[in-house]
Amino acid sequence: MNYRLPHLAGLQDIIEWADRIVSRSDLPNVARQLVWQTNDRVIKLDMGGDEEVDFDGYDGKVLAGRGTPFAPEGASVWEFSTSTDIRGRAQENYKKRTDDPLGVVPSETTFVFVTPRRWTDAEKWAAEKRGDGIWKDVIAFDAADIYGAMENAPAAHIKFSEAIGKPANSVGGLEEWWNRYRASTGGLLTPELVLAGRADEAAALLRTLRDRETGHTWISATSIDDVLAFVASTLLASDPDIGSDFLDRSLVVYEPGTLRFLDSASNLLILLPFEQSLVREADLVTSHHVILHAPPGAIAQVSLPKIPVASAETILSGLGVASESVHPLALAAYRSIPLFRSRLAQSPTADGQALAANLASSVTARRSWLLGAWNSSRTGDAEVFSRLVGEGDASYVVLRQLSEAADPIFTLVGATWKVISPETHFGVVAGNLTGDDLAALETAVQTVLGAVDPTLQVDAAERWRAGILGPARVHSSDIRTGIATTLAAFGGLGDGYRAGSGPTLRGWAELAVRALLERANGDETGQLWLSLTDVLPLLAEAAPDVFLDALESAIADEGSLRPHLFSDATDDWSSSSPHVYVVWALETLGWSPDHLATVTEILARLAEIDPGGKLSNRPANVLTNTFRPWTPQTSATTEEQIEVIKALVGKHP
Repeated sequence: MNYRLPHLAGLQDIIEWADRIVSRSDLPNVARQLVWQTNDRVIKLDMGGDEEVDFDGYDGKVLAGRGTPFAPEGASVWEFSTSTDIRGRAQENYKKRTDDPLGVVPSETTFVFVTPRRWTDAEKWAAEKRGDGIWKDVIAFDAADIYGAMENAPAAHIKFSEAIGKPANSVGGLEEWWNRYRASTGGLLTPELVLAGRADEAAALLRTLRDRETGHTWISATSIDDVLAFVASTLLASDPDIGSDFLDRSLVVYEPGTLRFLDSASNLLILLPFEQSLVREADLVTSHHVILHAPPGAIAQVSLPKIPVASAETILSGLGVASESVHPLALAAYRSIPLFRSRLAQSPTADGQALAANLASSVTARRSWLLGAWNSSRTGDAEVFSRLVGEGDASYVVLRQLSEAADPIFTLVGATWKVISPETHFGVVAGNLTGDDLAALETAVQTVLGAVDPTLQVDAAERWRAGILGPARVHSSDIRTGIATTLAAFGGLGDGYRAGSGPTLRGWAELAVRALLERANGDETGQLWLSLTDVLPLLAEAAPDVFLDALESAIADEGSLRPHLFSDATDDWSSSSPHVYVVWALETLGWSPDHLATVTEILARLAEIDPGGKLSNRPANVLTNTFRPWTPQTSATTEEQIEVIKALVGKHP
């Protein structure tokens, strides 16, 4: 195959790494991963790195049911050294273990010596020792052998490359993704928080990975980031003897070509596509275990419940979070991990303040921020970016400066650009917006969010396969979510800002959402409402009153959404149902006492027309949970809840 992962560590990188202090403790870890990932019949492997390098005994012991270039068949004992005196150290280890083999039978065991340096006489030395006739076999591996093994173990190669500062743009280790993702949270984004209320789901995932070496596992969650965080947390929190191997083999993939390349690798991997557009290619992977994101409420092998607010509050309090911040942060964690992470964004550094000034003065930076996120490899996204921001490489020069600083404003992963934390620089952008900026954004809102999803033309029973059986959306899920997030930020934070003499940004968001939802209600086919389901919670957050008014019209007797609202009542396989997203948006608004009465009235009406179905997220269940005495899903006081219930009973006895 011609495709290769670019920029990964080469032979010279391994040789130079041998001079680093960390190589002494990390070499056994690298070797362990290579043994596991290049030999599918390893029966036992004991090879500790880090602080265990100074323990007495062998550096490693392996028992393999078959031999491979980097793992001999049968029993083997291993010794490692990064010393520049390669032959001297090899000889010293050989003599020491020959004189005292520590209980192993040399005639039945292979002696393996490993150095990360280049040793041209490695085979000559090993042949000399084999001539002694003491050990079953003697093998010496040097940097070239390590590199050769890495070429057959992509996960280990990628992890090593990340460790020495040479990551591939198209793929990365899950653990490295997790460390970068939580780096800005001050230690508050922990596996314990991510797994709160999800112990059964974590156990189910581990069982699936243990019992099914290949296949596709769908996890239903708010976002892809929620899935990645859940998988990483599950593996990190599990028994190290189990989780470490899974974690070493888990890769986050950003490009379809990389999926094709990895599918040809002989060793078993756990692959996690970074965005929804990769589902088409991921569906064709047959050699590995692929974990995919499914929308909330979708039929999936693992469905993630919301993180309980009370549990999150307990965890955050235990981590020392100020009492006044505990509930808002816990509420953010309940809604999604990305939202929780954005709430924790730290104040900009001095470098960040300079970048913020650039953000304020640069039309390119300011309008890119308004997009929120986009995939530069998607033609639809590229067209919107060109219209809103401008064409040419000059725009991306500016963005790279803003993404490569110590306190970056944007992040680039694969071909996907994202604003790291919309709230951090909201005031800077909002205070410098012009009428032209908003006019350009309005066009993007109506173009991107107002586009009908072509997969609606696919039969509902096959729609779970998204773009595989039919045309995919013109625009990526990144740009759709990015624009909707900007609208939500305007709605929540924009009261004190306006562009010129126009309305406040909150008022502008209401006008933009109203125009979009009026189009949806004017579409008698209901397809625009169905196309908006993925961003409904954000639109509800951007303009709550507008959203609720439009939704009431949409579910009325002649409303355009009503005939399509519940699509899970048949026996057909269906990935989701529109009502799930509607209910999710209502749950979001129900936390506010200002909207609780309207939200519960709509939920009651939905419950009355709900025919029932396979999905558990029913309007009646959500309505009940809203007023659950021990953990109500609203911040309204008990007295306010009682008044709402009285009014509800009067209308719906």
